[in-house]
Amino acid sequence: MTQLWHQSMEDGHSTVCVFLDLAKAFHSILHLGVIAALKEARVVNPVLGWFADYLSNRSQSVALLGSTSLPCSGLNLQPQ
Repeated sequence: MTQLWHQSMEDGHSTVCVFLDLAKAFHSILHLGVIAALKEARVVNPVLGWFADYLSNRSQSVALLGSTSLPCSGLNLQPQ
C-alpha cells in the first residue's frame, strides 16, 4: 500500500489516508442499519464490503459470577 502512495505522490497526485480504529466502534449499534446507512450515503465496494465483512460472523456472550452464557450470533447484536 505504501508503494502506491509513494508512486502517487511522485506522479504529482494528492494522497489522502484515513486510519480508523474500529475495535469498539460497532458494539452498540444495529449492524444492518450501518450497512443501510452506508448504501444510502452511496458508499460502494470495496469500502462497503469491508464494513459488511467486519460486521458479519460476530457473536457475544454474557459472563456473570463465574458463569458464561453460550455465544449468541446475529447481525443485530446489542450489548447486555
